[in-house]
Amino acid sequence: MQVRASCVVLAHLHKYDWQIQCIWKGLLQYLPQSVLVLWNSYDIEEVVWGKVDIDVEKLREEVEESLEDNQKTWFWECVQNMTIQQRSKLLLFATGRSKLPVGKFYIRSADSIGAGGDGAMPSANTCSFKLRMPKYSTQQIMMAQLCKALEEFH
Repeated sequence: MQVRASCVVLAHLHKYDWQIQCIWKGLLQYLPQSVLVLWNSYDIEEVVWGKVDIDVEKLREEVEESLEDNQKTWFWECVQNMTIQQRSKLLLFATGRSKLPVGKFYIRSADSIGAGGDGAMPSANTCSFKLRMPKYSTQQIMMAQLCKALEEFH
């Protein structure tokens, strides 16, 4: 029984080897192997698709917020001041995707679940496209905590 189970696991682990080898062979036609082995999937995606700038206004159209007015204003000013990479990481953090998702993306106050304050970190639920933002005392603290969360996430 043990041998049969290990054969099934082995077959499962290698079922996409042929496709991966085809992709690898195609990439090697354009880039040297010494470069490719140093890159992660995000680096390769950027080379293949280019940098995708996330339009803040389009993002706002896809977002449903339930934040206090000053928190909402601060959040969007933070997003506006982010680099292309930070905006992409924000979407990846909140939705599991580095580009605009299809459908709504939700931003909720974390205070409603008992978490808040300047030391609290934003959290996310990628399955339901929800970002939970603690209530911060200043926009600078919000930006610092948001950037810290994005850097620790990736």
